[in-house]
Amino acid sequence: MIPSHRAVFTPWRGQRFKFSFWGSATDRQDVLKSEIRTLLVVDDDEDHRTFLKRAFKKLDVEYEVQALSSGDEAVAYLCGHGKFKDRDQYPFPGYIISDLNMRDGDGLSILEFLKRNPALSVIPIVIFSSSDDQDDIRHAYLLGASSYFLKPSSQPALENLVERIHGYWKDGLVPQVDIEGFAIETSSKGKAGERFTKPKRRTKEPS
Repeated sequence: MIPSHRAVFTPWRGQRFKFSFWGSATDRQDVLKSEIRTLLVVDDDEDHRTFLKRAFKKLDVEYEVQALSSGDEAVAYLCGHGKFKDRDQYPFPGYIISDLNMRDGDGLSILEFLKRNPALSVIPIVIFSSSDDQDDIRHAYLLGASSYFLKPSSQPALENLVERIHGYWKDGLVPQVDIEGFAIETSSKGKAGERFTKPKRRTKEPS
């Protein structure tokens, strides 16, 4: 249970850098229902980015979609580098939908970066790709992809898939993170996780 009046930030259900002070579980649910969900869409095809943004806007929730064109740009966003340092304008995402094959950093480079930074990798990452190559699929999951889908060939099919993905993830729970995307430290004493070492709060830049 979250203590009363403690400030936390949950990007999956979170608003743009909004710290919420919850007095009770009921208050918490009321706040979560009203908050904006930040979604990071990464695809080097502008049309595909537009189609995804359009599909999410048709859902019964308010998404703030941040659209990027490469894996390198996505890593800079996650690190808060350059213009992405402004977390009011570029909040840490609640989850990511990424193409696989892109110039200037592909989807695997995003997954690899998060795998190298376990304190950040607490968000679902869905791969959308035109590739059904088994090696691509295998490496995506090895690097921590939450799921892998082939890109639909039509807008109605895309909207249907987006609705199903949203329906699956909308009630899922993920660890709470701070404004920079790092998981908030928890106490594991006497719990199943006590035997595991907690990840350090730092980022390892991609080589």
